[in-house]
Amino acid sequence: MAKKKEEAVVQTIDWVTASPQIIDLMKDPAISLPRYGYVVDQKTNGTIRYDPYRITHNMQATIIKFFSDSPQTQHNQDVWLNVLKYRQGGASTTAVFSAFPETAWSPGSDLVVIADNKERAKYLQHRLHQLYTFWPDEVKPAKVPQSERNQMTFDPRVGGKIRVLSAEQGAVGIGQSPSAMVASEIPFWPNAD
Repeated sequence: MAKKKEEAVVQTIDWVTASPQIIDLMKDPAISLPRYGYVVDQKTNGTIRYDPYRITHNMQATIIKFFSDSPQTQHNQDVWLNVLKYRQGGASTTAVFSAFPETAWSPGSDLVVIADNKERAKYLQHRLHQLYTFWPDEVKPAKVPQSERNQMTFDPRVGGKIRVLSAEQGAVGIGQSPSAMVASEIPFWPNAD
């Protein structure tokens, strides 16, 4: 007699009814990214857990810390993080990854990511979708079930949306009120001055 194969049952969290304490933990990239974030390793092409120290000594960890506990001025205004660094250190990808949890678990939030050209915007969009795809199902935030080319929209009861755009587009971001922005490779933006 053949044995019946048991299927694993994955218990998912209902984010609509989840406690505010759990949601706050998920929003914090210093907690959620190392625990649930997976990326494709460029050396082996395999999936590995995200490690902010794997490529850079401190830069990626500094970006995550900024998103985790953003400083404010004495007048409660947000401080902007400007990263002056060498090329190909993963700063833009890390910033997008760090902004993902806050946007995914904050209803009404609107993250705009602007890259200098369409190719880099496509790359960042691809990396964002990889992060979401590899995020464990049991703690994955629900997306709106529709096909969006340059946008990721979460269940509006739980999260906001992320748009990835190119600075090559005319009037990019005009007429919108984003709650957060990641600006990549600004010196290479057309008409950056």
